[in-house]
Amino acid sequence: PNPVIVDWHLSGTDFILQATNGVAGCTYYLLMSASAALPLSQWVLAGTSAPVSNGVFTLTATNAFAPNAPQRFYSLQVLR
Repeated sequence: PNPVIVDWHLSGTDFILQATNGVAGCTYYLLMSASAALPLSQWVLAGTSAPVSNGVFTLTATNAFAPNAPQRFYSLQVLR
């Protein structure tokens, strides 16, 4: 199944993303960019998660929020 984002929020300067439908044995990647126009190959890896069981998993992008940045974009990717 495809992951479904159920929550995202800031905690200090960290960006926290929580999703469901995680599959054990898969690795999930959180990518970040200041421009949505860039190809995904140029986005920065901001966090990874490998659920140990099927279900909910959390990705944390540490120090991903900068008050002086005009905008940030995030993408959730899975490696099966």
